[in-house]
Amino acid sequence: MLGCQTSFCGSLRRLWGKVEKLIGIYYRLVEPVMEYSRHREGVATLIGPPTCYSECAALEELESEVRESTVCIVGPLAEEPLNIEGCNVIAAPEGGLHTLINSGIKPLYVTGDLDVELKYMTMGLRLVKFYVIHIHGDNIERVSWLVKTVGPENAIFTSQVHTVNCTLNIGGFTDGDRAAILAMLLGASQVKLQGFDFEKPTFKHKEAILNDRDKVLKLKLARKILVETSKTLGFTLKETGGELKISKSTTA
Repeated sequence: MLGCQTSFCGSLRRLWGKVEKLIGIYYRLVEPVMEYSRHREGVATLIGPPTCYSECAALEELESEVRESTVCIVGPLAEEPLNIEGCNVIAAPEGGLHTLINSGIKPLYVTGDLDVELKYMTMGLRLVKFYVIHIHGDNIERVSWLVKTVGPENAIFTSQVHTVNCTLNIGGFTDGDRAAILAMLLGASQVKLQGFDFEKPTFKHKEAILNDRDKVLKLKLARKILVETSKTLGFTLKETGGELKISKSTTA
């Protein structure tokens, strides 16, 4: 079924041609540490779209704007004024959405799993061109509610495990590393991350904090995933002045 649906969609073919190794990175680095049930993660993806047609249309448009662009990703610790000079595309995880909204900047896309404060999620769904919603075993109820009540037309659904429908399995782990991975997958020439600290968690965008120690561990795993994914996709990663810069290798 997927083969038939992707035969007409260049973006999906290119995406699925790259993701197999990325999912392997998640399986190898995250599952042994966090001990998530892969079965439960897989069941969660069934909430996503049964056909690829809407995903194809969204990805074709998103890829056309990201390809060969400099993508700047604004994280939860970013402060005004933002350093967005030279950025063709602005994106963010949900944790950086409040800063962009307060700065009057509309990101092209936001990655998240709907654990942001309701007011920011509502504004994001209205203002952001593409809301990339990650489905996993712990947010089944939230995503189900969103699909049934809002039915957002600008949503793209993703997973970190293999899927049997058109939830896009792009690997990654946290909202921040997925924002960068998506940019690399769609052909960005450079990805700049500002407002991220992979050692110290922040919860500005959340109404409740459940487990600080788990978050520290997740951030360390996210950093490892970014490093390995960059190499796998032919990018180099450098950190200068508190900013992570991921650039496409000239030999890639």
